[in-house]
Amino acid sequence: MGIASKKSDVTIRVIRGYEANGLLIPYMTDTSRGVFSDTDIDNDRRLRKLQKDHRLSLAALRFLAGSLPCWCRLSL
Repeated sequence: MGIASKKSDVTIRVIRGYEANGLLIPYMTDTSRGVFSDTDIDNDRRLRKLQKDHRLSLAALRFLAGSLPCWCRLSL
């Protein structure tokens, strides 16, 4: 999570919030360690930008993510 935070310039606390709300789902290793892909990191940046630019809450982000077709999830 620390590496994802550094790559995306989003705090660990915010990433944990996205993860807790089902907006980011890391790959879990056998040792229960979450690994974020480059796509996850890009989505992390997009989510944070949406929050900052449009002042969206986590509930609003969940609604938007749930409204998108599966083939374009978080590719806003």
